Amino acid sequence: MGITVMDENDKDKISQVIKEVLLKFDNVDLGYIFGSLLDELNVAVVTSERLQPYDGRKFATKLTNFIKKSLGHNCRVNVKILQLSPVSVQYDIIRKGKLIFCKSNLRRVMYEMDVISKCSNY
Repeated sequence: MGITVMDENDKDKISQVIKEVLLKFDNVDLGYIFGSLLDELNVAVVTSERLQPYDGRKFATKLTNFIKKSLGHNCRVNVKILQLSPVSVQYDIIRKGKLIFCKSNLRRVMYEMDVISKCSNY
């Protein structure tokens, strides 16, 4: 598999497409992209409802399929439900990732402060 080089314009277009997909889901509060974007697109979302692991995997698969279809080309997409990830992973994503979707700034602040608080307890 070759490496695809993306410029900032490409990244902005991809972010916009993902944002439009996330807008279609009432239970998605926050969306981040993270990672290098070289060989796959990594997306992490925070949902408004507490999902069980099985339901979270089903929802992540549904989001993955919508994103792939919306991008219009065969790319590798990985979607994480952040609340189902270890706190250290959540912290890395909110710290190093790029927030591309935010339904409520208050929700974002509350979520991020909760994660930071949990990490500082370690």
